[in-house]
Amino acid sequence: MNYLQLCQKAHTLCGLQGTFSSVTTTTTYQVTLAKFVAEAWVDIQNLRKDWPFLRSSVTINGNDSETEYSLATIFPTGSDIARWVDQIYWVDSDGAFHKLTFIPYDEYIDRQIATSGSTYPTFVAEDPVDRHLYFNPMDTDYTIVAHYITTPVVLADNTDEPLLPPAFHNLIAYLGAAQMAAFLSNTNMYNLLATKADSLMGSLMRSELPSNRMKVTGIC
Repeated sequence: MNYLQLCQKAHTLCGLQGTFSSVTTTTTYQVTLAKFVAEAWVDIQNLRKDWPFLRSSVTINGNDSETEYSLATIFPTGSDIARWVDQIYWVDSDGAFHKLTFIPYDEYIDRQIATSGSTYPTFVAEDPVDRHLYFNPMDTDYTIVAHYITTPVVLADNTDEPLLPPAFHNLIAYLGAAQMAAFLSNTNMYNLLATKADSLMGSLMRSELPSNRMKVTGIC
């Protein structure tokens, strides 16, 4: 479901009157509901730092004249990385992937890796201040693939879709509707929606993070 459909679902769950036709042209109470739905999606994203559905990758064109790469270059439309996943590879001419060693930036400086002999990509470090990536000198151009976790994505337009697997989109609607019920001081409705949300959150955890054993309650 997209943002509009999620709001419409939450609108129905709350038993509100009228038609929810757009997230950008709404009545006062619909503005509040839309805000709660958007916040619910952000809350889900922030609940775990290792959600698989927030994982992505970017290709870096490594070349023999550079050892430093800014995020502004890697992500031309803006930095949308929360953290790098410890999986950065260079790709050889046969298409095989070779893992680089992620080392602390201080170690990169202390070992003077930037001035060492040229070879294939071996090390990578990130400056914690300017968040530039640093590689060892390369003897030619290389394709480097870096995996990362995205920063929370905010729903804003009608057609925006959450990265959450579609089977769990109702979780966003339940959480948003529960917050609206609390706002309206409807305790019975809140308890019902919060129970449904907790159940679906448990299913999401078991599906996406089966190795984790934790009970999530009270997210509403």
